Amino acid sequence: MMQGVSDQQYVAKFDEAMGTWRVLDTWDGSLRSVYTSEFDIPDDHEAVTLITEGKYIAIIKEATRLGMLENASITAPRQVDNSEKEDGLRETIRFLESEKADLKLDLEIAKNKTPKTESFEIKKNAMDSILRLAGMHDISSVE
Repeated sequence: MMQGVSDQQYVAKFDEAMGTWRVLDTWDGSLRSVYTSEFDIPDDHEAVTLITEGKYIAIIKEATRLGMLENASITAPRQVDNSEKEDGLRETIRFLESEKADLKLDLEIAKNKTPKTESFEIKKNAMDSILRLAGMHDISSVE
């Protein structure tokens, strides 16, 4: 619907997949020679305006309030059924929580199974003995 073909300056189409309105200014001079159809025009072209469904509803509500639309009635926006997507996401969450629990358990097992060399055990016992002796010295000096 290029200039000369349409007597309407603006043509709007709703993209259900994206939930947006695509508004084309068919009288825009840059469309004359390049594009043969409104469907050939990219969304980022200066003659195209993208409006989200929420913004579109706000415009219609305000136009209705101002009396610019005759016999207009405002209804609630249609609800999109996302139950399958939500179920899939819940299943993913359950799986990831299970993986997290398994990894925490593996980490605890790895911490407890860290091989300790004989040298480590000797040093640990020596430190424990030093601490006990220091504690006894502190107690005896208080008495």
